[in-house]
Amino acid sequence: MIHILIASGKLSKPISRVYEICQPLQAFGYKLPEIDLNEWGSFQTAQEASSLLSKDLNARAPWLETGFSMIHILAASGKLNKSIYSIYEICQTLKPFGYTFPAIDLEKWGSFQTTRETLLLLSKYRNSRAPWLETGFTKEHLLNASKRLKLPLPRIYEICRPLQAFGYTLPDIDPEAEG
Repeated sequence: MIHILIASGKLSKPISRVYEICQPLQAFGYKLPEIDLNEWGSFQTAQEASSLLSKDLNARAPWLETGFSMIHILAASGKLNKSIYSIYEICQTLKPFGYTFPAIDLEKWGSFQTTRETLLLLSKYRNSRAPWLETGFTKEHLLNASKRLKLPLPRIYEICRPLQAFGYTLPDIDPEAEG
């Protein structure tokens, strides 16, 4: 199913047209997923969905098969330059195809957008790429980020603080005293 969704977004064609294009491949042993074309034939995947469905957010395999983690949504916000609300809108369109995503207070946090600095901090190696930190920050990670980004530790904490709303924890230190 994932390939039909990706093709729909990349070709800017509804699922019924992608199905039509793929049907001759069945003669060579390819199997098409069962889709109720009466219900979903007119559905067209958003172009950004190809990036969102990609584990590396680059519109290429490997693909996510079942759902989006909070870190994937935060990283997508930064990589696609979109608010959390916009990312959730894309996720919402994929829900009928079995994709899940974590609950979040969109009224409060929907306008939040991951910045370049936030992506650097969320990245385990502080390079804006996977592997990502899943749940929180260590003191060492924040101190190293402060040096790498040439930002004082209080500013690093300021960047990280909103991420607590998404389940991230901060070490119990005084950034003013440490910085």
